[in-house]
Amino acid sequence: FVKVVMVNFMCHHHLTVELGPRINYIVGENGSGKSAVLTALTVALGAKAKSVGRSSTKSVKGMIKSGTQQAKLTVVISNDGEDAFMPATYGRTIIIEKVLAKVGANSLKIKNAQGETIGTKSDELARITDHFAIDVDNPIVVMTQDMAKQFLNSGDDGKKYEFFLRATLLQAVQERAMIAKNSVDEMKMVLDEHNENIPVLKKNIEALQHELNAFERVEQLRSKSIDFRRRYAWSKITQMERKLAEERGKLAKYQDEKAKLIEQISKLEKARDDAKKQKDIFQGQHDEYMAKVTTTAAERRAIEAEYKEAARQLQKVKTDQLTEETKIKQLSKKTKDAETKIQRVVDMQKGETTQVEANIQRFNQAMVQAKADVTQCEQHIEQLESTRQNSKRESTVCAQRHRGIEAGIDNIRKQIATLKSTSSNKLVLYHSKMPALVDAIERRRGDFSKPPLGPVGTHITLKNQEWVTPVEECLSGVMNSFVVATPQDMDKVRKLAQECGVPNVNVVCVNFNRQRYNIPSERVPNPSQFTTVMSVIECTHDVIFNLCVDQCQIENSVLLKDE
Repeated sequence: FVKVVMVNFMCHHHLTVELGPRINYIVGENGSGKSAVLTALTVALGAKAKSVGRSSTKSVKGMIKSGTQQAKLTVVISNDGEDAFMPATYGRTIIIEKVLAKVGANSLKIKNAQGETIGTKSDELARITDHFAIDVDNPIVVMTQDMAKQFLNSGDDGKKYEFFLRATLLQAVQERAMIAKNSVDEMKMVLDEHNENIPVLKKNIEALQHELNAFERVEQLRSKSIDFRRRYAWSKITQMERKLAEERGKLAKYQDEKAKLIEQISKLEKARDDAKKQKDIFQGQHDEYMAKVTTTAAERRAIEAEYKEAARQLQKVKTDQLTEETKIKQLSKKTKDAETKIQRVVDMQKGETTQVEANIQRFNQAMVQAKADVTQCEQHIEQLESTRQNSKRESTVCAQRHRGIEAGIDNIRKQIATLKSTSSNKLVLYHSKMPALVDAIERRRGDFSKPPLGPVGTHITLKNQEWVTPVEECLSGVMNSFVVATPQDMDKVRKLAQECGVPNVNVVCVNFNRQRYNIPSERVPNPSQFTTVMSVIECTHDVIFNLCVDQCQIENSVLLKDE
């Protein structure tokens, strides 16, 4: 023993006794509590109250110091050397800690050298005391004060012999031997009775064996019946479990499909909202185009009226020209007739000089007048020809304007048709075959290392429509592009584009694992003074944002309103 600690035990309030490795003497006056140290050792190590030797106490609870509710005993046992008990667990010392309570049960704790609790059972304490050969109930091992008085003051050899028997445990052996002898005698008597009953019992056994065989057959049948019932029940359970597994698989499949459908519905609702916005925009553009068509139709009707009027004037000029040419021919004929008459009169009336000269003068005047009329007619013809040329030129200009207006109307009709088709699928804006390409990529989504994104324009939303023209100009290089993660994906997208009839599609290979660029404020224009392309668009994916920064410099592209 190394140390004994007593708290509120018997006459001690708190006492610690350090023990040496060999003989220890405890000296003190009567009633000072010397024997309490030995009693504390025996109680802590599991001694019974009758072995303690305190006639004034019937139980260990009577050893608690008066005025207190519990007492605590601590015994430290050395655990060194070759005979150490479980040194790996307890270490170099074993601490026995026992608490005695006036109310309730007593408690026991067995701790190692570090103070960690290893056990709380009396069996563990018994193992320790047996290992160290400490029998606290043996008067030779622990001789209490009362036992010593009884041994020393007794002169009876019989009592000393009894003490010897108790100390050497021979008394216990004799008692056990006597009990065993009595048990053997009782067993012999019972054996004789049983031997007499053996023939009867054999007959009974044979009858019982016959019944047992019958019962065993019945029991076998019953066991088989129970077994068949159990198998039938388990077969039903197996079938139900199989059906349940199938139903669970279907339920999981339906739940996955439901999740996919919900995701598709969300995408479709978002696409519907986007399409509705695009439809509103296209409706406004459609109204503008229809107004232009109405204005152009009115202009066309006015030009057609002008064209008809010019054609009518041209026809009138042609008619006047024919009339004047007819008059010129008539005057030329009259002139020739007059010259012929003059010549004939000159030849026939040479003698009548005065009258002839007068006639000649008259005819000369008529001829001069006719020449003047011819000149006037020729001038009029030139004017008519000039008017005809001008009318022809105006007619040509009107025809060109008419053809231009018809071409404009055709273009507007084509734009209206395109707007109507894009109101249901805005991918047509990028190419007429773009919806087929996007559907093909979606169907072969599992063939790619990461699903391609594109066209890039479908992942960009404009916050303010007033910037649509400059933003489209800035992003024109990437709007129709597709974004992939690997060169193999790039080849697959280009092959699908050729199959779908979308030639020369632009495919960009980028790092999909890179987070969105965190652009420092000092690298961008002051947002309170300048509006950048980056501030007026929203990108649905970090990869799209990074692509726009890398290829279009959206963070430094400034937008300005027209003056």
